[in-house]
Amino acid sequence: MRIDAAGDACAALAAMAGRPAILEGFVDFSREVSVIAARGLDGSVACFDPGENVHREGILRTTTVPARLSAAQRADAVLLAGKILNRLDYVGILGVELFVTETRLLVNEIAPGCTIPAIGPRPPAPSTSSSSTSVPWLAGRWATAAATPTW
Repeated sequence: MRIDAAGDACAALAAMAGRPAILEGFVDFSREVSVIAARGLDGSVACFDPGENVHREGILRTTTVPARLSAAQRADAVLLAGKILNRLDYVGILGVELFVTETRLLVNEIAPGCTIPAIGPRPPAPSTSSSSTSVPWLAGRWATAAATPTW
């Protein structure tokens, strides 16, 4: 149920008939971006460069990398994703969606697993002649970790 004015709140509450609900606010934002991030058992964090999401009819249609962000916003988006992973002590892949407003980045959604479509370049195929594995890091580049990742 949508409440457009303060006067609508009483009618909305009555219509809910005591059922539990979550009240969400409206956010004036210019665009939405996503950071795909991963955290290992050792606490190391790797992130793709933020991608810019375009929705139509409430459905994500495209994600473009890199997102149109300033260098500071790009760094903040990646740092926010890393902070979330660390604070949750999360091990694995997590998608963090952020609204870009006039004054800040605002976390909109956190998707474990990750249900946000993967962004960035595909990793190079692991070499069959070595035990190295590719893992993503900042700006969509790929770093090589020795042996099998611990996450």
